[in-house]
Amino acid sequence: VHYSAVEITKFTRDENKPLLMKWTYDVYPGIIALYFNEVIEADSFNFSSIALTSHSGPHNSRVIVRLNADVIREKQTIDSDIYKIRLAQTLYDDITAMPTMLNFNSNSYLVVDDGVAWDTSPQQNKFYDNSTTLTNARNIHTLIPDTVRPEIRSAVLNMTSKQLIIGFQKNVRTSSILLSALTIQNTISGGDETKIFSNSDATVVIPIRDSRYSTIQLESSGFNYLKAATSLGKS
Repeated sequence: VHYSAVEITKFTRDENKPLLMKWTYDVYPGIIALYFNEVIEADSFNFSSIALTSHSGPHNSRVIVRLNADVIREKQTIDSDIYKIRLAQTLYDDITAMPTMLNFNSNSYLVVDDGVAWDTSPQQNKFYDNSTTLTNARNIHTLIPDTVRPEIRSAVLNMTSKQLIIGFQKNVRTSSILLSALTIQNTISGGDETKIFSNSDATVVIPIRDSRYSTIQLESSGFNYLKAATSLGKS
Protein backbone atom coordinates (compact mmCIF):
# COMPACT_ATOMS: atom_id res chain seq x y z
CA VAL A 1 0.00 0.00 0.00
CA HIS A 2 1.39 3.38 -0.98
CA TYR A 3 0.64 6.42 1.13
CA SER A 4 1.27 10.02 0.14
CA ALA A 5 0.75 13.19 2.13
CA VAL A 6 -1.64 15.84 0.88
CA GLU A 7 -1.12 19.42 1.88
CA ILE A 8 -4.18 21.01 3.43
CA THR A 9 -5.55 23.83 1.31
CA LYS A 10 -7.63 25.56 3.94
CA PHE A 11 -7.68 25.56 7.73
CA THR A 12 -10.52 27.03 9.72
CA ARG A 13 -9.81 27.65 13.37
CA ASP A 14 -12.23 26.59 16.07
CA GLU A 15 -13.75 29.83 17.25
CA ASN A 16 -16.94 28.43 18.74
CA LYS A 17 -17.39 29.31 22.39
CA PRO A 18 -18.56 26.57 24.78
CA LEU A 19 -22.25 26.68 25.67
CA LEU A 20 -23.98 25.37 28.77
CA MET A 21 -26.77 23.05 27.65
CA LYS A 22 -28.24 22.12 31.06
CA TRP A 23 -27.38 21.50 34.68
CA THR A 24 -28.45 18.97 37.31
CA TYR A 25 -28.11 18.56 41.07
CA ASP A 26 -27.85 15.26 42.94
CA VAL A 27 -29.13 16.18 46.40
CA TYR A 28 -27.16 13.41 48.11
CA PRO A 29 -24.18 13.58 48.07
CA GLY A 30 -24.41 17.18 46.77
CA ILE A 31 -23.06 17.06 43.22
CA ILE A 32 -23.73 19.72 40.58
CA ALA A 33 -23.25 18.57 36.98
CA LEU A 34 -22.82 21.10 34.16
CA TYR A 35 -23.45 19.82 30.62
CA PHE A 36 -21.61 21.73 27.88
CA ASN A 37 -21.92 21.36 24.11
CA GLU A 38 -18.21 20.51 23.82
CA VAL A 39 -15.29 19.33 25.92
CA ILE A 40 -13.90 21.96 28.27
CA GLU A 41 -10.48 22.10 29.88
CA ALA A 42 -10.93 21.02 33.50
CA ASP A 43 -8.00 23.05 34.84
CA SER A 44 -9.49 26.24 33.39
CA PHE A 45 -12.67 26.03 35.45
CA ASN A 46 -13.30 29.06 37.69
CA PHE A 47 -15.62 28.18 40.58
CA SER A 48 -16.23 31.80 41.54
CA SER A 49 -18.06 32.22 38.23
CA ILE A 50 -20.89 30.00 39.53
CA ALA A 51 -23.80 31.23 41.63
CA LEU A 52 -26.74 29.21 42.95
CA THR A 53 -30.00 30.99 43.61
CA SER A 54 -33.53 30.23 44.71
CA HIS A 55 -35.30 32.41 42.14
CA SER A 56 -34.81 33.35 38.49
CA GLY A 57 -34.87 37.06 39.23
CA PRO A 58 -35.32 39.56 42.09
CA HIS A 59 -37.49 38.28 44.95
CA ASN A 60 -38.04 39.31 48.58
CA SER A 61 -36.92 35.92 49.92
CA ARG A 62 -34.26 35.22 47.32
CA VAL A 63 -31.14 33.30 48.38
CA ILE A 64 -27.88 33.62 46.43
CA VAL A 65 -24.81 31.45 47.10
CA ARG A 66 -21.62 32.25 45.20
CA LEU A 67 -19.18 29.34 44.88
CA ASN A 68 -15.42 29.49 45.32
CA ALA A 69 -12.56 26.99 45.62
CA ASP A 70 -12.94 26.83 49.41
CA VAL A 71 -16.47 25.40 49.28
CA ILE A 72 -15.67 22.64 46.78
CA ARG A 73 -14.93 19.16 48.09
CA GLU A 74 -13.72 17.59 44.86
CA LYS A 75 -12.28 19.29 41.78
CA GLN A 76 -12.64 17.52 38.45
CA THR A 77 -9.30 16.97 36.70
CA ILE A 78 -10.44 15.23 33.50
CA ASP A 79 -11.40 17.27 30.44
CA SER A 80 -15.01 16.51 29.51
CA ASP A 81 -18.23 18.01 28.21
CA ILE A 82 -19.73 17.20 31.64
CA TYR A 83 -18.16 19.03 34.56
CA LYS A 84 -19.08 17.84 38.06
CA ILE A 85 -18.73 19.84 41.27
CA ARG A 86 -19.07 18.20 44.67
CA LEU A 87 -19.86 20.68 47.43
CA ALA A 88 -17.76 20.76 50.58
CA GLN A 89 -19.46 19.55 53.76
CA THR A 90 -19.90 23.01 55.28
CA LEU A 91 -21.66 24.47 52.25
CA TYR A 92 -23.60 21.25 51.71
CA ASP A 93 -24.88 21.41 55.29
CA ASP A 94 -25.85 25.06 54.81
CA ILE A 95 -27.79 24.32 51.63
CA THR A 96 -29.57 21.22 52.92
CA ALA A 97 -30.67 23.21 55.97
CA MET A 98 -32.33 25.80 53.71
CA PRO A 99 -36.01 25.14 53.04
CA THR A 100 -36.05 27.58 50.12
CA MET A 101 -33.30 26.45 47.73
CA LEU A 102 -32.20 23.31 45.87
CA ASN A 103 -34.94 21.03 47.14
CA PHE A 104 -37.46 21.50 44.30
CA ASN A 105 -37.14 22.33 40.61
CA SER A 106 -39.05 25.53 41.32
CA ASN A 107 -36.36 26.91 43.65
CA SER A 108 -33.21 25.70 41.90
CA TYR A 109 -31.49 28.19 39.59
CA LEU A 110 -27.95 28.72 38.38
CA VAL A 111 -25.93 31.62 37.00
CA VAL A 112 -22.70 31.01 35.08
CA ASP A 113 -20.54 34.07 34.44
CA ASP A 114 -18.60 34.63 31.24
CA GLY A 115 -15.20 32.96 31.19
CA VAL A 116 -16.08 30.19 33.65
CA ALA A 117 -13.99 27.82 31.52
CA TRP A 118 -12.59 27.41 28.00
CA ASP A 119 -12.51 24.61 25.48
CA THR A 120 -9.56 22.36 24.61
CA SER A 121 -8.77 24.01 21.27
CA PRO A 122 -5.50 25.93 20.79
CA GLN A 123 -7.59 29.12 20.68
CA GLN A 124 -8.92 28.45 24.21
CA ASN A 125 -12.36 29.78 23.39
CA LYS A 126 -13.94 30.97 26.63
CA PHE A 127 -17.51 30.33 27.71
CA TYR A 128 -19.74 33.29 26.96
CA ASP A 129 -23.44 33.71 27.70
CA ASN A 130 -25.04 37.12 28.11
CA SER A 131 -28.56 35.71 28.49
CA THR A 132 -28.11 34.07 31.91
CA THR A 133 -27.63 36.58 34.71
CA LEU A 134 -28.81 37.11 38.28
CA THR A 135 -31.88 38.78 36.81
CA ASN A 136 -32.51 35.83 34.49
CA ALA A 137 -31.04 32.70 36.10
CA ARG A 138 -31.14 29.27 34.46
CA ASN A 139 -33.62 26.79 35.92
CA ILE A 140 -32.40 23.31 36.80
CA HIS A 141 -32.99 20.52 34.27
CA THR A 142 -33.05 17.60 36.70
CA LEU A 143 -33.03 17.57 40.49
CA ILE A 144 -32.17 14.07 41.72
CA PRO A 145 -33.91 13.62 45.09
CA ASP A 146 -32.25 12.19 48.17
CA THR A 147 -33.42 8.57 48.57
CA VAL A 148 -30.69 7.44 51.00
CA ARG A 149 -31.93 6.44 54.45
CA PRO A 150 -30.13 7.85 57.51
CA GLU A 151 -27.87 5.41 59.36
CA ILE A 152 -26.55 5.74 62.90
CA ARG A 153 -22.75 5.87 62.90
CA SER A 154 -22.05 6.84 66.51
CA ALA A 155 -23.69 7.23 69.91
CA VAL A 156 -22.08 9.07 72.83
CA LEU A 157 -23.62 8.89 76.31
CA ASN A 158 -22.45 11.66 78.63
CA MET A 159 -23.61 10.98 82.18
CA THR A 160 -22.18 14.30 83.38
CA SER A 161 -24.26 16.45 81.03
CA LYS A 162 -27.06 13.84 80.99
CA GLN A 163 -27.03 13.75 77.21
CA LEU A 164 -27.06 11.12 74.49
CA ILE A 165 -25.57 12.41 71.22
CA ILE A 166 -26.41 10.34 68.15
CA GLY A 167 -24.33 10.73 64.99
CA PHE A 168 -25.67 9.90 61.53
CA GLN A 169 -23.91 9.63 58.15
CA LYS A 170 -26.00 12.52 56.81
CA ASN A 171 -28.08 15.45 58.00
CA VAL A 172 -31.34 14.48 59.70
CA ARG A 173 -34.40 16.44 60.70
CA THR A 174 -34.01 16.37 64.48
CA SER A 175 -37.71 17.05 65.10
CA SER A 176 -38.53 13.72 63.41
CA ILE A 177 -36.68 11.60 65.99
CA LEU A 178 -39.04 9.20 67.76
CA LEU A 179 -37.91 8.60 71.33
CA SER A 180 -39.83 5.35 71.67
CA ALA A 181 -37.70 3.93 68.85
CA LEU A 182 -34.52 4.39 70.90
CA THR A 183 -33.30 1.59 73.14
CA ILE A 184 -30.15 1.45 75.27
CA GLN A 185 -28.94 -2.07 76.07
CA ASN A 186 -25.90 -3.51 77.82
CA THR A 187 -24.81 -5.87 75.01
CA ILE A 188 -24.90 -5.72 71.24
CA SER A 189 -27.45 -8.55 71.11
CA GLY A 190 -29.79 -7.14 73.73
CA GLY A 191 -28.50 -8.32 77.07
CA ASP A 192 -30.34 -8.53 80.37
CA GLU A 193 -30.65 -4.77 80.87
CA THR A 194 -32.39 -2.55 78.34
CA LYS A 195 -33.99 0.85 78.44
CA ILE A 196 -36.65 1.91 75.93
CA PHE A 197 -37.07 5.67 76.06
CA SER A 198 -40.37 7.48 76.43
CA ASN A 199 -41.27 11.16 76.37
CA SER A 200 -41.00 11.28 80.16
CA ASP A 201 -37.45 9.86 80.09
CA ALA A 202 -35.85 12.30 77.69
CA THR A 203 -36.32 15.31 75.42
CA VAL A 204 -35.06 15.81 71.91
CA VAL A 205 -33.06 19.05 71.77
CA ILE A 206 -34.20 20.96 68.68
CA PRO A 207 -31.18 22.80 67.19
CA ILE A 208 -31.16 26.10 65.34
CA ARG A 209 -30.11 24.13 62.28
CA ASP A 210 -30.36 20.41 61.58
CA SER A 211 -27.11 18.51 61.14
CA ARG A 212 -25.66 15.00 61.31
CA TYR A 213 -25.80 15.03 65.10
CA SER A 214 -28.85 14.95 67.36
CA THR A 215 -28.87 15.50 71.10
CA ILE A 216 -31.19 13.69 73.51
CA GLN A 217 -31.41 15.35 76.93
CA LEU A 218 -32.13 12.84 79.70
CA GLU A 219 -34.86 13.77 82.16
CA SER A 220 -34.82 12.66 85.79
CA SER A 221 -36.60 9.33 85.20
CA GLY A 222 -34.33 8.30 82.32
CA PHE A 223 -31.14 9.46 84.01
CA ASN A 224 -31.98 7.84 87.35
CA TYR A 225 -32.80 4.55 85.61
CA LEU A 226 -29.39 4.46 83.94
CA LYS A 227 -27.66 5.54 87.12
CA ALA A 228 -29.28 2.77 89.11
CA ALA A 229 -28.72 0.09 86.47
CA THR A 230 -26.04 -2.53 87.07
CA SER A 231 -24.34 -2.31 83.69
CA LEU A 232 -26.13 0.39 81.65
CA GLY A 233 -24.42 3.75 81.36
CA LYS A 234 -21.27 2.52 83.09
CA SER A 235 -18.87 2.17 80.16
